[in-house]
Amino acid sequence: MLSLSGGHLVTDVNQGVVILLVPVVKASLGLSIGAAALLVTVSTVASSVVQPLFGAITDRYDLRWLIPAGVFLAGAGILVAALAPGYSIVLLGVLLSGLGVAAFHPEAARWAGEASGRLRATGMSWFSVGGNAGFALGVLVTAPLVGWAGSRAGAAWLMLPPALYAAYLLWEVTRFPAREAGRGQPVWSAVRATLSPSIGLLVGFIVVRSVVSVGMATFTPLYLQLVRGMPLSEAGAITFAFLLAGAVGTLAGGPVADIFGRKVMLTVSLALMPPLGLAFVYLPNLAGYAALVVMGALVVSTFGVTVVMAQELMPKHAGTASGITIGFSIGVGGVAVALLGRLADLVGLTTTLVFLALIPIAGVLLVLPLRETKPAQAAQPARTNVQP
Repeated sequence: MLSLSGGHLVTDVNQGVVILLVPVVKASLGLSIGAAALLVTVSTVASSVVQPLFGAITDRYDLRWLIPAGVFLAGAGILVAALAPGYSIVLLGVLLSGLGVAAFHPEAARWAGEASGRLRATGMSWFSVGGNAGFALGVLVTAPLVGWAGSRAGAAWLMLPPALYAAYLLWEVTRFPAREAGRGQPVWSAVRATLSPSIGLLVGFIVVRSVVSVGMATFTPLYLQLVRGMPLSEAGAITFAFLLAGAVGTLAGGPVADIFGRKVMLTVSLALMPPLGLAFVYLPNLAGYAALVVMGALVVSTFGVTVVMAQELMPKHAGTASGITIGFSIGVGGVAVALLGRLADLVGLTTTLVFLALIPIAGVLLVLPLRETKPAQAAQPARTNVQP
């Protein structure tokens, strides 16, 4: 579990890098807000749309090598984006990095679920916190590297951790328990399992959460720079606090869901977000930033919980469930970032952030009819009646 969570951290650092590259690329290439925000959309979609396919295949075959390969490719794409001479190559690098993220998540999450035992939400929160901490760390380390180098080329140094950790994971995955190839469920069975109403409601909830999470992470540094006049270093530090709070919230969310129920956890977390988002926009300085940090903790606290719920709703298709919840539905939400970037060009960043603060209301409406899941509904080993 620690190895997988560490891999999650090193992989998702690269998604945090993309967030902070948005204002850097906008300034260096003279782009509009919408064009710069497209980097986040490309990253999010590339890292998500193909995840269910990876998940369905890994449900059937043992593809543990995708774990180190995904870590390496996620870093290599950022290397390309950092050294690219123009906008199109930057987009290509972000695309490659996203595909590496997509390859890593379903297989890693499936193994993490198997290692969690009966406290699945708690166990998955430990896996998820690696990714959320990595996302925050990517934002934190990119600003000083870019400042030190005087350009986005400073982010090229971030290739070193993925390369080293991928080499470690290449050895580590050989120690995982063996799986027999071809013994899993067929792909068509996984597709059929995703069509249930409960999965549809859960996916809708995750889309809403993704719009809020990715949108706030993308537009907060731009808002602080362009509206409040902050330097990039300070805007990056506040965005880092927002994302780091999400990592803390992830650790707390799993145990809370195991105690009080998954549905209660999801409902309360989103219901509290609108007033916090509005407080960030309208309250001055420290009070507004504190509201943003609490909002960050809440918006990501459900991350591991929704992965577990999907695995419990699809007990024979853990990889596919992980691909849908970590990948596809988050990617659909990420597409909205491009639309929100266009909205920001038309009506301004302040109005866009107000709109983001109100979106969680839709998530509450989606989760209310969702049926509760229990750890006992997860796949259990078959029992045989053997006489002593």
